[in-house]
Order: sequence, then C-alpha cells, then structure tokens
Amino acid sequence: MYSRHPVLVRVLLSGLLLVPAVSARAQQDPPAVGDEAALVAVLQSDAPLFDKAKACQQLAIVGTKEAVPVLAGLLADQQLGHYARFALEPIPDAAVDAALRASLGQLEGGLLVGVINSIGMRRDTQAIEALEGLLGNADTAVAGAAACALGRIASPAAIDILTAALAAADPVRRAVADGCLTAADTLEKGGQLDAAQSIYDAMRAAELPKFLQIAALAGAIRARGAQGVDLLVEQLQSADDEFFEVGLSMAHLIPGERITETLIAEVSKPLPAPESDGPVLMITKAEYGAQDTWADVTQALTDAVQAGSASVKVTNELLGGDPVPRVVKQLRVSYTLGGEPRQVEIPENGEFEVAGVPMPSNPRATSVVTVLAQRGDRAALPVILQLAADGPWDVRLAALRALAKLGDVSAVPLLLEVAATGQGASATVALDSLADLPDRAADARLEALLDDSAGTQQLVIIELLGRREIASAVPALLKLVSNDDKAVRDAAFAALGLTVDLNQLATLVTHLVKPASPDVAAAAKGALQKATLRMPDRDAAARVLIDHLPTASEQSQADLLELLGLVGGEQALACVVAAAEDSDERLQDAATQVLGRWTSPDAAPALLKLTKAAGNRYKVRTLRGYIRIARQLNVPTEQRIEMCQTALGLADRTEDRQLIVETLGRYPTTTSLALVAAQLDQPALAESAAAAAVAIGQKLVNQEPAEVAQVMQQVLAGPASDDLKQKATRLLDQAKGK
Repeated sequence: MYSRHPVLVRVLLSGLLLVPAVSARAQQDPPAVGDEAALVAVLQSDAPLFDKAKACQQLAIVGTKEAVPVLAGLLADQQLGHYARFALEPIPDAAVDAALRASLGQLEGGLLVGVINSIGMRRDTQAIEALEGLLGNADTAVAGAAACALGRIASPAAIDILTAALAAADPVRRAVADGCLTAADTLEKGGQLDAAQSIYDAMRAAELPKFLQIAALAGAIRARGAQGVDLLVEQLQSADDEFFEVGLSMAHLIPGERITETLIAEVSKPLPAPESDGPVLMITKAEYGAQDTWADVTQALTDAVQAGSASVKVTNELLGGDPVPRVVKQLRVSYTLGGEPRQVEIPENGEFEVAGVPMPSNPRATSVVTVLAQRGDRAALPVILQLAADGPWDVRLAALRALAKLGDVSAVPLLLEVAATGQGASATVALDSLADLPDRAADARLEALLDDSAGTQQLVIIELLGRREIASAVPALLKLVSNDDKAVRDAAFAALGLTVDLNQLATLVTHLVKPASPDVAAAAKGALQKATLRMPDRDAAARVLIDHLPTASEQSQADLLELLGLVGGEQALACVVAAAEDSDERLQDAATQVLGRWTSPDAAPALLKLTKAAGNRYKVRTLRGYIRIARQLNVPTEQRIEMCQTALGLADRTEDRQLIVETLGRYPTTTSLALVAAQLDQPALAESAAAAAVAIGQKLVNQEPAEVAQVMQQVLAGPASDDLKQKATRLLDQAKGK
C-alpha cells in the first residue's frame, strides 16, 4: 500500500538528519533574512554546508526569481537538493516551474521524488506529460509521487491520465488510485462535485483493493449529496459489513424518507438473542473534560470497546476533540461489569481497560439505532420505543439512549418504568434519557405523575423534576421536605437546589436554621449550596442568608457563613469579616475558615488586617489565606509580589516563609529576585530560596544579567544542593556572556 505522503516523510527525515551533521562546521551566522543577494552569494561561495542550508531556508521566505538559477543549480546536490527545492517551491514565478520540470530528466531516487512532490504542490499543468511518463518508472516511489502530483494538479488532462491508468497492473495501479483519491478530494473541497464524482465512480469500476473501493464509495456518496440516496441505500442493504458501515457512516449526512425506511427495516428484522442475559460490560455514562467543562463521550467510548477486551487510550482524537484546551483532562466513566455498577477516572493519555469483554450480539442493529437518533427523524420513534421495551439487551440499551434525542412525551411511561424497576445499566440509561428528553411536554407529565407515585418511582420522578429544572414543581417539592421517609426528603431537597428561585430561597434557609432534625439540616445545606450558586443576583442571595444569621443556632451560623463564602460578593464578604472580628470565638473560628478559602482577591485586605490584629488566635489561618490569594488567584504580578513581601514580614513559621519564597519563584521580576536573595542567609530557608532564585534567574538572565549574576554568586556561596549550584554556575556563565 502506498502512503498518501511518502515523499514528504522521506524528505523531512533527510532534512532532520542533515542539520546535526553539518552544524559543527558552521563558522559564522548567515546573512539576515531579507538580504536576498547576500543569501544567494552564500550559496555561490565556499561557505560551510550548514550556512548554505540556512540560506536556502531563508530564501524560502524572501526569495524571488533572482534566486531561481542558483537554487535550480543545487537541485542535483545530494546534500542541498531538498533545501533548494523547498526554497524554490513558494517563489511565485514561472521560472521555478521551468526549473523543476527541467530537472526531472536529471535526477533519480529521493531527489527526483522530492522535485515531483514540489511540482504537485505548485500544480504545474505544463508538467503533466512528463509526470505521465513517470507513472511507469521502475522506482515505485517515483511512480507513486508522480501519481500524487497528478492528483494535486487535478486538471482535466491530469484526471484523464489517472483514470485511464487505473487499468494498469500493480503496483502502478495502487499508486494511481492514490493519486485519484487526492484529485477527487481536491475537487470535492473546491466544490467541483460532479468532477469528483466521476473520479470516485471510475475507481469503483476498477479492480482495486477493498480499502480503496471503500474510500471511493464513501467519496461517491458524499459527492452526490442528496442525489446519493440510491447508492447509500444499496450499501445499507449490503450483506458485506464493511460496505454497510460505509453506508451507515454517511446516513446521518443525507436526509430522506427512503434512508430512514431502510434503517427501520434493518432493525425490524428478527434479532438474535444475546449470548447472555445482560452485558458483561456496559458504558452507562462517560464524560471527558476538566474543571467545569465536561463533554458527553458515552457513545464514543462505547464504540471504542473492542471484542475480548476494553482497552482504550484516553485522547482528544478518540473522544471527539479538546473540551478544555491547554489543561490536562480526565475521563470519568460509569459502567456496569457483570451487572455491578462501577466508576473510574482516567487521566488524559491514560488507559481505560477491562478484560474479557464480549461484543454485543447485534452490532448492526445497535449502530443503526444510534444513527436513527442522530438523524432525528421522528418516523423512527415507534420502532425505537418497541426496541427499548423488548429488544435484546444490547439493542435495548441503544434504543433507551436514543430516546434522549428522538423521544417525546410518549416515551415517558416506558422510560420511567425502566428507570424505576430496571437493573444496572438499563435503569441508569433510562433515567438519563428522561432527564434529557427534548419534549418539554414531559415536564407536565412528570409533575402529574408525582402525586400518585410511591417507592422507587417516586424517588425517580423527584430527581427528574430537579434535573429538568421544572420550576413549577417547587410547591410540590416543598411539601415533600416534611415527608416521613428520609429518602423522599433528601431527594426533594436535592431537587429544590436545582429549581428554587430567589423568592423561595428563604424557605430553604428556614429548614437549615430551624431544622426538624439534623438530617434535614444537612439536606437543606446541600440544597442551598446548589441553589445559591444558581442565583443570578449573588448579592440578593447573600442578603437572604445574612437575614437569618441572628436567629440561627451555633451550627447553623457556621453553615450560613460557609454558604456566604460560596456566594461571594461585597455583602457576603462584609458579613464574614464582621463575624471574624466578633468576640464570639466560635464565630471567629468559622468565619476565618471561610475567609481562608475565599475565591476572590477582595478578601486580602481583611485577611491582612486580621493577621496583624493583636491576640488573633487564628493568625496562621488568616496568613495562609492571604498567601493563598497571592499564590493562586488572579492578581497583578506587582501586587502579588508586594503581598509576598508583606507576608514575609508577618510570618513566624518556617513552613509559611518557605511557601512565600516558593511563590516568589513563580513570578520572575527583579523585585522578586531581590526578596528571594535576602533569604539566602537564613539556614532554614537557604535551599528554598536558592531554588526560587535559580527559577527566577532562568527567566531574567537575558534581560537583567548583572542582577542575576550577583544573586547566583550568593547561591554558590551558600549551602545549596549540588544540582542547584550546577544550575547557578551555568546561569552565572550565561550572565557573563561565556
């Protein structure tokens, strides 16, 4: 099989091998970029090979037709030929094309392959005849490059040559087919769908390996668009699994009743019973992301499970993209194994692996159900409902999941029954589908069912009222928080956390400050944690909490202060600060804990004031909170360093001073360097200060060499580790220009 880009790989490798080999012979820096004449002069001189290679690289940026003769003369050079053609390739002048064409009869091997590749990249139509002649070259790499170049040119003449050559014998035929794919892809992307279709059809008619037939078939369907229904249906009716998969992969792109009908017919066939009563492994929920951003990758992970084992590399490519760029992500998986629910978290680039996992008995049917859901064609709903009710376990689960996209209020009874009475994965999937059901008429249906429900079904409905954020259900939920059944009370409070508005918030607070029992207080606190964070007016939410502080019990006061810390804002901060300054030690304790975890920098002045206050028994806690803001929160660098300097003057404990020094090491300025250097003579801080000084020095050595040199001399004179002294020595030499 030919690689689609054999030339590029070979050339890049040759280039990577060349530079290290010649770099040692470099005598001087090549001319500055922009001085074309000087760069050409380097190529004509006895300059070292490295300098000539660099000159070619720079001519690729600034070169004009003036450089073409000299660069063309280097195309046959075994060491510089590739550099020369890379320099020629971007120059917008016909002389380049003429030079490349002229070299075809003079080169062989890798150099010839490289020039052919450049001709293709430049789409030189005048080279078509010469490229045609190279299709029969004894060197298969040359033949393959010629075919790909003709494909990139993609003119009518080039296409005629390629399609005619599809009748040639292997290995030329495979190379030509690869060129045909390149041409068709180019035309398709350029909107020339009829021309692309003709190429794909020619490939389908040729005797090609199956993988090339499949590629051509997919392209032919894609290029036809809405007119590709007949061809698509043909694949969906194919007994060949690979052709069926091609049709299935295209089915969500092309609308039409015939496609839906064909898919429905496929899943309406008698389905074999699975080998077991239930799946050994079933992915119930998979999320990929970090922080507050998570993408649902349940289907992607399900598709990645292979026969005999589940072994999946956690990557952006597998899971459909990067939901949180520049952050290390995690895959969170909920699954059942042998009917037992399990959960696992895997870091990015880790492995999700479970041994001994069989494939579903009906992979076709499960895939079709998924595609029907993606198409969103309501005509499929009756069969999806039927499969969700009594299909084999693998198809049933796919159908239950499909109802999240395709279902309406008519799916509520079935999904509710499965969610309440089903086992393992089926119950979880049904519950999730109910929560995501797009038909808002389901809200009223669930509310209406609440009064007559009991047991597990009642708990499921309550949870759904919360997850679907049905605000009209709040009165009914408020009644349930007084239910005798603890499970019902807890579920109602959890749902209220997702549904109450600002006007109803006080009712939840009442259950916290005047609870009927300790477990009610705990449930009310959990609900308030969710509810307060949902409020669009955080200050208004804070006022509701503050109003209840005077009448709250000791424990409830601590809970309210903690909630105020979550809400944040000016009013919440003022209240917590007042509590921290109160004469009541219990309030001081609770409030200083909250301030130490405050999530915005505006708490810094209060924490500093408390730290400086005489008799503050929580000085360590408030100072740590102050340092945490300097370390972690969004504060201007100058202010951050000033805070660290202040904290150094207040810190009594070695561990706190070490933490401050380490923080300074993260923010390289001359001020932070001086502050760190001042700690080098402190025995308990010497190692931490040396590490911070080196870290800062590595960032500042080019901008502030004198200051860095002075501090590195201090590091070398102190008791730092050998590793740090080696780094300091290198920095000192760099600062002195050695």
